[in-house]
Amino acid sequence: MCEYGPWEDGFVHRGFGWAANWLIGNVLPDIVKRAQERQVFTIVSTGHSLGGAVASIFAITMHSFINSLQEGHPLYGINIQCHAYGPPPTVSENLAGNYEEIVFNYIHDEDIVPTLCYGGLLDTRSMVLMTLDQHEGNTQRLKQIVGTSSWVPKFVKNAVSANAEKPLEVAGLTEEARARHPKLHQPGKFFHMRSAQPSGEKKAPKSYITEAGDLSQFAEIHITDRMILDHLPDNYDEAIRSLHEKSLLE
Repeated sequence: MCEYGPWEDGFVHRGFGWAANWLIGNVLPDIVKRAQERQVFTIVSTGHSLGGAVASIFAITMHSFINSLQEGHPLYGINIQCHAYGPPPTVSENLAGNYEEIVFNYIHDEDIVPTLCYGGLLDTRSMVLMTLDQHEGNTQRLKQIVGTSSWVPKFVKNAVSANAEKPLEVAGLTEEARARHPKLHQPGKFFHMRSAQPSGEKKAPKSYITEAGDLSQFAEIHITDRMILDHLPDNYDEAIRSLHEKSLLE
C-alpha cells in the first residue's frame, strides 16, 4: 500500500521521502567535503524512474536546507537542480506547480510511469467499473479482452475476474480509498521528448523534438502499446542522444 507523509506544506510519497532523507543523511557530509575541495557552484541530482522521483525530493529538500544556511557555510549560495527522467508522481497537487527553477522532468513519448500513482489507479479502476455497470455484456467482453491479452499483468487479470460481476460495490470501496489517497504529481517543469520519425523512412534513425509540457498532460493514465517500452532507460538514452546531436547541428 502506498502511504503519504506530511512534507513542505503538503504531502509526499512516504517511500520516496524516506529514500531522499536517507541520501541526505548519508551523502551530505561528502557533498560538503567536495564543495570545499572543488569550489562547487552547482549541485545536480539526477535519476531515471524511481531514481528520478527520489532525486527530485532530494533536490528540493537540499534547496530548503541551503536557503537556511548562514554565510560562511561551505554550501551557502550553492545552486541545486534536479533532472529527472520518467519519474512517477511524488507530491500533493498544491506543491506540483512549485520548484520550476529546481526540478526538470523529461518524459519520453508515451511512457506510462509519469502518470502512475495510487490515486490515479483508483480513478481508472472506478471508471472501468462504472462503465461496466452501464451496459450488459460489458463484463464478459472485458474478461475476454483482458484474459486473452498477453501484455496485461496477471494482477490486473485477477482483479477483473474477481470484481467484474459487482462493479458498483467495488467502485464504492474504491472511492473511499480515493479519499484517503488523492493523486500525486511531479514538482517542477516538464519537457516531453516526442519522436519525429520522417514519413516513409521507417528504417531511418529516430529523431526527436522536445515540447514544453504541463501537469495536465500526465495527470491521467494513458494505455498504449508503447507505454512500457517508452519507459526503458535505453529508449530515454536514444532520445537524449538524438536531441543532443540535433542541438549541435543547429
